[in-house]
Amino acid sequence: MPGGFELTTEAKRFLKFMRDKNVEDNIFKRDEVRTLYNEEFKRSRPTEYRIAFGQMMRTMTDLKEVQELGDFYVFGKDIQVLYERMKSDTDFSKKLEEWKRKARENPFFCETCGIECTSEKSLVEHQLGSRHRIHKLHVDIYLQRDLNIAIPKGLKINSQPAVDKNGFMQVDCKAGEECRMRIEIECTMDDADVVFQKHIFLWDTGVFTMYKGGSRRGQRWKDLHIRKGEIRTFEIQCKAPKDFGHHYVPLALYFVKKDSSSRALIEKEEEGAWAQDYVLRFVSLHVLGDLHEALAPTSEFRKPERIRQKKFEDTEPGEPLPEPAKNGLAGKLKPYPIPKHLYGYVNKGMTPKAERMGSLDDISLTINSEYLSKVLCTTTPRIYSTKFHHLLWIEEIQMKTDIQKYDLNGVTMDCDKGKMILKVPGLAERRPSILRGDRIYISISDNHPDDHIVVYFRDMHLNADHQPKKRIRYEGIVHKVELDHVLLGVSRKLRDNWLKGKRYDVEFSVSPSNMWVQHRAIESSCHFNDLLFPSEDAIHGDTTVVVLKPWFNIKLNPEQQTAVRNIVQGTSRPAPYIIFGPPGTGKTVTVTEAIIQLYVGQKNSRILVCCPENTAADFLMRKLMKAGPILKKDIFRMYAISRARATVHLDIWESGQHNYDEENDCFLYPKVGDLTNYRILVVTLMSCGRLVTGKFPKNHFTHIFIDEGGHAVEPECIVPITGLMDPTDKSGRAQLVIAGDPKQLGPIIRASIALNFGLPMSLMERLMNTIEMYKTKPYDERYITKLICNYRSHDSILAVPRSLFYDNELHSCGDEMILNSLLGWERLPNKEFPIIFHAVMGLDEREGNSPSWFNRDEVAQIEAYLDSLLEEKKGQKIKPSDIGIISPYRKQVDKIRLMLTSKTSSRKQAKKQTQDRSKIAVGSVEEFQGQEFNIIIISSVRSNRDSSYTEMDIIYNLGFLRNPKRFNVAVTRARSLLIVIGNPITLEQDRNWKAFIDHCDRNNAIIGQKGKLPPDHGLKANTTTFSIVPDDNPSLRAQTEDPAWERRD
Repeated sequence: MPGGFELTTEAKRFLKFMRDKNVEDNIFKRDEVRTLYNEEFKRSRPTEYRIAFGQMMRTMTDLKEVQELGDFYVFGKDIQVLYERMKSDTDFSKKLEEWKRKARENPFFCETCGIECTSEKSLVEHQLGSRHRIHKLHVDIYLQRDLNIAIPKGLKINSQPAVDKNGFMQVDCKAGEECRMRIEIECTMDDADVVFQKHIFLWDTGVFTMYKGGSRRGQRWKDLHIRKGEIRTFEIQCKAPKDFGHHYVPLALYFVKKDSSSRALIEKEEEGAWAQDYVLRFVSLHVLGDLHEALAPTSEFRKPERIRQKKFEDTEPGEPLPEPAKNGLAGKLKPYPIPKHLYGYVNKGMTPKAERMGSLDDISLTINSEYLSKVLCTTTPRIYSTKFHHLLWIEEIQMKTDIQKYDLNGVTMDCDKGKMILKVPGLAERRPSILRGDRIYISISDNHPDDHIVVYFRDMHLNADHQPKKRIRYEGIVHKVELDHVLLGVSRKLRDNWLKGKRYDVEFSVSPSNMWVQHRAIESSCHFNDLLFPSEDAIHGDTTVVVLKPWFNIKLNPEQQTAVRNIVQGTSRPAPYIIFGPPGTGKTVTVTEAIIQLYVGQKNSRILVCCPENTAADFLMRKLMKAGPILKKDIFRMYAISRARATVHLDIWESGQHNYDEENDCFLYPKVGDLTNYRILVVTLMSCGRLVTGKFPKNHFTHIFIDEGGHAVEPECIVPITGLMDPTDKSGRAQLVIAGDPKQLGPIIRASIALNFGLPMSLMERLMNTIEMYKTKPYDERYITKLICNYRSHDSILAVPRSLFYDNELHSCGDEMILNSLLGWERLPNKEFPIIFHAVMGLDEREGNSPSWFNRDEVAQIEAYLDSLLEEKKGQKIKPSDIGIISPYRKQVDKIRLMLTSKTSSRKQAKKQTQDRSKIAVGSVEEFQGQEFNIIIISSVRSNRDSSYTEMDIIYNLGFLRNPKRFNVAVTRARSLLIVIGNPITLEQDRNWKAFIDHCDRNNAIIGQKGKLPPDHGLKANTTTFSIVPDDNPSLRAQTEDPAWERRD
């Protein structure tokens, strides 16, 4: 039989065998390790070295190379994650039940450890051993944690630091520091002594060591007697690891009672014995960053109180915007008021169906209103308009509620040059978003009888009650928007009664005009079923062979060329042609080439280019201007009159091809006759509605392009369709081209019902999901082309989104010098794999009345990475502008920005910080859509020490989760390095994030607390039925993420 040295050598050889199989620091079920050992490793060894599996694992445990917990082995020290998972994992409960059943059938089977012994003697020996004690401790913690935290009568235990209600003793420290905890044990019994038998750490990560006060470190003790009044002191030495966040280990202190007279132990079954074997504590280190205190909550979180809405008897109009004679698209927009009966239906809310709680994606919702259920649950030509009218109204109801969270009480206003000036907190961040022409209302504050103001957003109204018996509000119209304040045109009466220091209340409301534009488009939709519900039978295409001009962009790949050729040929007429452009595949390049080919090759072509947002429209305008063949006089960018001059890109501004009027110092709409002279007109979808209002001629355009079509709701997408195409002349209609990616984010939707019943789905996505000619794979290139060459990201970064969303068809085709530029970076755990998942067991917090979350431990980890990335060194220099930091929560974005600009940031790195970190881009996932950076760092924020989220948490509060599109956008922004920082327990509750973490795990790219879930692991949540009832509360998205208000002008 091998001796001690041989056992140690073989144990290290088996560990190397496991690591060579690319399973370093992974978590395995016991049977998996036994199979690997017996069938592969043991057979490969000479007969004299073939050690039994049990003996091998005991040796490895003694060497601290392996740790055992429940039915698992952990190769390495990262066992905290496994414990976190198992304590809320019903799989372990099932395993315990199975072991109990086997113990009833076999008297020699240990129901605690799942081990079959050969005899009663071997079972007793096993139960007296350390392995059984460890397993029993874990099972006890799993089944009756609260009971074992309690201190039995007659025993007094004092701790420094004090123990919280969950049994945690926590010390805060910096990375690499050493500190101590203290435990004092006292016997308070007259008739018995206490015997402190031993202590057990449930696992050993090298962070905590316990020894008796006054003794040498490492000196062991056993069965320490403590008499009445005697106090024994024990020290716990703590050495902080370099990873930020919480690191803890369960600690069991084993005691028995000993009769003072007979000196005999009081056995458990005897009268007066304690019910518990041990007292449980969790010793915990919270490793803090340098800015932990600076980033602390500014005040305790309190749910914001809604400002009571006041009733007014009259509204006095404000000063309207000047009405220039030059405004050429004047017209009246029909109102579409919310039906009063709809409020009652909406307030019935929804109920989740949780028949299978295997994952987040198994949760579905049903509407509690039978009426709404019939209206919203399908999208067919018969109920198309009814469904979308209702979805828009439901969203508008929620928007009206959400905007009220920005209401102001008791604020002062200034008055200058006939305008009242209102300072609006959060204006620069579009919380709320205010545009020129919006309205506000002002009234005297109740707390200040001499004055009162109320401000509404989009419909801003001001109210000052100068007549005590009649409450009046005063309308204020926004004449100008500055960085943090707005200039309001109000009635002369309000201006004349203004006094410095006078207090007003301000309420914000949402302008319904954009909603009305969409309602109007929906109203005419019944005449366009061949476009909205196309069928292959109706396709006639254009049989005339069109010869394309030589490629203006010679770098187009075959898929891009196919899309351009079919668009110019008109192969899908009268149905839309779709360009399906995954991240970084050159979608806009393809659209640009198609427009140029039409412009040059078809002299009678007139092209309308629409985008959901101004940023996308400006980007495409600049691309077309720089393309070369397009004459400056033939292209025009029309802005909404609410657009601020400062937001226009310099290239467009200097071209003069826009509708800014110098005389009136604002944007004005040109006349219809002037606009028809341009061959290419670039607008947003909502500005396109102004063309409809201005009676722009039907079928004027030969081609209508909607770029970023996946980022618009369907009612937005059909504005140019139903408004600018002639329902009576189908042959003269424009060829519709929609380009986008339905796998990426759409617009922000706030209402839960609208969110779950179709409003976020774009026209493009609905066609690809439900219409046979678009959804059948491989795609028919006559109707749809999928771009598959990604020019942005390293192949390893593409791997997971490629598998989850793009049928494994994306190819990395970018510049290898850029994509491979950070391979070999010193912080990469795998030098050939440019991804890091850094597991941080942090703490999510809130502050003040903000509903948004932040996590200081993750901020500290971000700072550590920035210190390393931006450190001055030889070779490639990384600039702050190369880095983007994404977080789903506004408060985390704020804290990260504070860290970047803090003067105390990383004092120890101060000498190395020669670059301006304020140039690092920081924002939400939505803000990063369409952007790319060489390096992306993602902070997921949410973390929970108990790892047991309720169903409400899962559906709403884990905002970063449960949305595959959000995940897809976040992980596809990086070119050469992607770093994700978060709690793996939280993230793995979503199957997409679990796939990403598994991808990192397979490639040895996990840092911090790590491990992998068994394949059958699923979400285990509280499945108690509840209802999601909007009532008059802010949306759950507004309560958790506080997203910016989108500008759709």
